[in-house]
Amino acid sequence: MKQFIMVLVLGISGIIYAQVEFNTHIINHTANGATGVYAVDIDEDGDIDVISTSFGDAILAWYENDGDEVFERHVIDSTITGAVYARAVDLDNDGDMDIISGGFNSGRVTWHENDGSENFTNHVILTVNAVRSLVAADLDVDGDWDVVVADASCCIKWYENDGNMNFSGHTIAVGLANPRSVRVGDLNGDNDPDVVAAVYGNNTIYWYENVGTTEFFPHILSNNANGAITLHLEDLDNDGDTDVLSASEADNKIAWYESDGFGLFTPHIIAVDAMRARWVYTADLDNDSDMDVISAARDDNHVVWYENNGSQGFDHTHVISDSAPSANSVFAIDVDGDSDIDVLSASFGDHRIAWYENQLVVTDIEETDIPSLPSTIQLSQNFPNPLNPSTTIEYHLPATSWVKLNIHNSNGQVIRTLVNSSHSPGVYHIQWDGKDETGNPVASGVYFYQIQTDHHKLTQKMLLVR
Repeated sequence: MKQFIMVLVLGISGIIYAQVEFNTHIINHTANGATGVYAVDIDEDGDIDVISTSFGDAILAWYENDGDEVFERHVIDSTITGAVYARAVDLDNDGDMDIISGGFNSGRVTWHENDGSENFTNHVILTVNAVRSLVAADLDVDGDWDVVVADASCCIKWYENDGNMNFSGHTIAVGLANPRSVRVGDLNGDNDPDVVAAVYGNNTIYWYENVGTTEFFPHILSNNANGAITLHLEDLDNDGDTDVLSASEADNKIAWYESDGFGLFTPHIIAVDAMRARWVYTADLDNDSDMDVISAARDDNHVVWYENNGSQGFDHTHVISDSAPSANSVFAIDVDGDSDIDVLSASFGDHRIAWYENQLVVTDIEETDIPSLPSTIQLSQNFPNPLNPSTTIEYHLPATSWVKLNIHNSNGQVIRTLVNSSHSPGVYHIQWDGKDETGNPVASGVYFYQIQTDHHKLTQKMLLVR
């Protein structure tokens, strides 16, 4: 038996008013045709490293943070022709952070296997015609990572992992005119992973309802996103369900689609002047407990953020950088560990990977009771520990994310998956009853529990005494 509880912490006495400014730092200025940027603690040394893809030189690289935000470049692969996308995930579930990447020209999806010391072995796990976007997710909820791919030539497909890193393909949708972005989340509140896609040529955002382990039913989320190019999933209004954000290039629009929790969405316009909008992302940049929106726009060379007034009004637009030529993608995370959220960008025109240091200054605090969201991810020590027969695990999420929480034995094998679903920001508690996936009690000994989100992986140890 497992019990799963989400707790909304109340009682923060103050609305914070802050002035947000950003200092620009260049990580790399030779990423020829920079297309993608991502950040995670690759080497698990407690600081944030950076990953980039660059189209012109076919390179996937990671930048090792020395702890003082000095980044050393390491080339992982220089053969990804048309490199467009990469994300970090422990694909083989061996306890270290691997990377998956996609090439537009090559059509290859590559698993870059980390040996635990950041030496990467490149494995081409599948080939399509033209990769535009990909995501790792456990679509069939069997405890391993599958891969979902947007093939710009035709379709959305997912590739089922058999647990031994062999991938078999399944079609989600065909006959699509240039699908550009794919994301995975629970769109209708039934606790299984659905798929969302932005299809440029159809000016449409589709979501595909998971109705079985290999079957997906199509829904039109919006047919008014001209040149739909990028998606992001976030509980923007903090009501416990997954909303959708989009950037559409042909109409220069940033929009969000408010979920009713059951698969119906209401559109809201954030901006119509993001000239050739390329990317959209969310983060609480002003530390006021609501999610702001960040975009990259290719024709005005801008990285900007749209300030959430607490009621999902985005009346104030702030420029983070006006000198990111052909800005192609953005990401947000606390790069320097100072408890505010920084921004990263990849700009195609000047070949730069940059990070923008958030210089958050609190200007006023208005006393009131508002919900408090966690500022960082945390995985607490289980209680009681030692346990017999059950224990409770607490974890904190600062942003919407797909969450996987596994129990491992002392050999590192997964014996139980407690959580494998999309969560909104908040504090969560889940109970483990000392049993494996088949319902059998496990023996006394040392066990590990590990949480993996879109951007982090944390592990704790516990002791079971029968």
